Amino acid sequence: IKERVGPDTATDGLAVFEAIALNTKPLPGKDGTLHERAVVSPLTLRQMADSIRNGNHLPLISDHQLMGEPKGRIFDADLNYADDGELELRVLFFLDPTESRLIAKLNAASLDEVSVSFMPTEFLCSECGWDYFGPDMSWENLMDHTCGNGHKIGTDGVHANLVGLSEFIEVSLVARGAADTPKIVGKSQSKLAPATLMR
Repeated sequence: IKERVGPDTATDGLAVFEAIALNTKPLPGKDGTLHERAVVSPLTLRQMADSIRNGNHLPLISDHQLMGEPKGRIFDADLNYADDGELELRVLFFLDPTESRLIAKLNAASLDEVSVSFMPTEFLCSECGWDYFGPDMSWENLMDHTCGNGHKIGTDGVHANLVGLSEFIEVSLVARGAADTPKIVGKSQSKLAPATLMR
């Protein structure tokens, strides 16, 4: 924490948790949107982990509410292969003692999912690679969920591939995350930190 956040950071009483923030599985629960069954590339996950490891500030907030004070901070990340072979982004975050009620909920697992906000550099059609963020994009493409070559997201398995990281905005504590199993994990499932540091 001192290495990533600053040498004068007060670490007494901090509660540290590990979470699976995102993975390369298709996004569930996004039917009817541009993100229906979208897949985040391994490159994007790597760049997200590197962004955190390089000390870039990434707040932990609640329900994607950027207004108001953060609940904590993400301070470490790495990639890991899940049991099913999919690549996942794991993060470490801390909350300070002023968040005792929230810490109790996390320890009890009554709140145990996270969600991320980020902007990829490319938003590619899975069929032809046409970029929804490219120079040929129009609002009509976004509204119709159809690429410049006529492939419609949500039809015949067509989806978007999110490639590269333009901006990593925040990680949120949520009742239900957008990714597939974006769980806050306990000691027995920890991959990034000694279990003695965690719930």
